[in-house]
Amino acid sequence: MEIVKELNKDDGLEFIKNGSITHASNIVVSKDGNSIQNEKSLETIVTFDNTIVGIVPCATELVIFTNANEIFRYNEFTGETIKVAASWEWYGGEVFGTYTYNVRGDLIIAISERNPREDVPLKVINLNNADLGSDNIFTLNPNIPQVTVTDYGQMAGGRMRMGTYLLFIRYEITDNEYTSWRDLGVVIYLSNELSKETVSSVTIEGIKMPAIASVPTHITATYELYDYLREDTDYAQSYIYAKLEMVNKFKSFQIAYVCTYKDGTEAYNLGSYQFNEENKYDIYGIRSGKTQMSVDEVLVSANNFNLYNIKTMCNYNNRLYVANYKEESRKLDIDSFDTSGIKVGVWNETDNHGNKLKDDSGKETVIGVPKPIEDEVYRFYIHYVYPDGSYTDGILIENNNYRHKDTNNGFWVKDPVQIVIGRYYNTSINKDVDIMMDCYDDTKVSDVKAAIEQAKKDYPGWYGTTIVDKLSLIQMAEEAKIDYYWFNLDPRFMDGSTTS
Repeated sequence: MEIVKELNKDDGLEFIKNGSITHASNIVVSKDGNSIQNEKSLETIVTFDNTIVGIVPCATELVIFTNANEIFRYNEFTGETIKVAASWEWYGGEVFGTYTYNVRGDLIIAISERNPREDVPLKVINLNNADLGSDNIFTLNPNIPQVTVTDYGQMAGGRMRMGTYLLFIRYEITDNEYTSWRDLGVVIYLSNELSKETVSSVTIEGIKMPAIASVPTHITATYELYDYLREDTDYAQSYIYAKLEMVNKFKSFQIAYVCTYKDGTEAYNLGSYQFNEENKYDIYGIRSGKTQMSVDEVLVSANNFNLYNIKTMCNYNNRLYVANYKEESRKLDIDSFDTSGIKVGVWNETDNHGNKLKDDSGKETVIGVPKPIEDEVYRFYIHYVYPDGSYTDGILIENNNYRHKDTNNGFWVKDPVQIVIGRYYNTSINKDVDIMMDCYDDTKVSDVKAAIEQAKKDYPGWYGTTIVDKLSLIQMAEEAKIDYYWFNLDPRFMDGSTTS
C-alpha cells in the first residue's frame, strides 16, 4: 500500500488525493507486516495472526487484507475490528485500491494487486455483502451459467414492433446487484406472417318471417370487417418467445431484448425470473408493463471484459479511473482447431422431377455429399463458447469433402476427380478418345473453361459434342457473372458421383 505522507482533515473527500489519511495519526504498517502502528511504534492499534498484504484507507475506517484470504474493517473512532465474510482470494501481491459508499451506506471497494503470482483481475466488492461463493463474481466479466436456447421464434397474439430482436440475459448476484448483460446468441425476426390469413368479411344467412303468416323469405347479408391493425405497418399481431435451459448459480435472472426496426432501435427489460428445479424456462416478449431501457445500457454492458494487473487507480467524483493495466484477451490459436469433421455444403433434396426425396420409412431426407459453396455468397464459421457465455472469434469451416489428410504432416491434400473436357480422334489407335481434366473441390468454372480452350490447341481435331452440357453450364455461369465452384454446378456431383 502506498500512503500519501500527509494528514488532510479540512478538504472535502472529493478533493483529497487517493491514499491520503484524513483522521489518523501517522499510522504505518509494522516491519513484520502483522500490525498497524503509529510512526514511533508507541501504540499498536490492531494485530492479526496472519500477514497483512494490503490496506485501503477509507473516510473513518481501514480495510485490511491478509495472506489467509481475509478482509477486516477497522473503525478508527471505536477501535473495533470486524472480520468481513467474503469469498475474496489473494493472488500473492500487494493489495491496494479505492472506495466509495452507495446510497444505502454500503462500503464498496475496488482493488487490485501489485506484483501478483499470476494475472489478477480488477475486483469490485460490496463489503456489506461479500460472501458470494466465488472470487470470480467480483470481476467485471464473471463466469455465468451456460444457457441453452432450445427453441425461439414468434407466436400469434399481442402487439410488438416488426423488426429484428436480440435477446440478452443477466443474473442477480444479490439484492439489486447484477452481472453484465450477455447475448443469448439468437436472432428473432418478427413480421406479420402469422396474421396474413385474417377474416375480411362475414356472411350471415337466415330466414325473414313476414308480419302476416305466409311463405318466409330467405335472406343473405354480408358484412365487411375493417381491420384497423392492417394499416399499422410498424407492428405485428404477434410476439417473440424463447425456451431456455440452464443451471442455477445465482439468485434470479433477467431477460432483455434489443429491437432494430425501420426507424431506430429500442430495448426493454422483460423482468426477473426465479430459478426452478427443472432448470427450464419459457420466455415471452410481451412488453406491456415492462421497463424500457437504454440500448447502450445493454450493448455496452454485454461487451464488458476484465482488466488485469492494474497498477494505478483512483476514485474521482464517484467514478473509478484506472491505468497501467492488461486487457483481457480472448484470442485463440484457431489454427489448432480441426473442423474437418464438420460437413457444410449444398445437398440434394429433390429428384430430377422436383419431388422431395424420402427414405424407406417415408421421412423426407437428403442424399449426396456436401459440396463447397461459392465463397462469393456463403462462408461458414464455428464459434466456441467460453464458460462465461461469451464467444471465440469465428473459425472457418473448411470443405474437405474431396480431400484426405496426409498422415505424415497432418495437412489436407486435395483429391482429383477426372471430368471429360472434349474428344479427339487418336490416329495411333484409330479411335475417338476422351480428353480428361483433373477437377478439385476448389476448381472454378473459369478453370474448366481455360482447360477446354487449351485442349482445343493441344489436340488437333478436338470436338465438343460430348460435352454440350458442360459448355451450357459455362455459358450460364458467365451470364450470371458468378465464377461457381464446378462441383456445385455440375449435376454429376449432386449425388456424390465422381463419374465424368
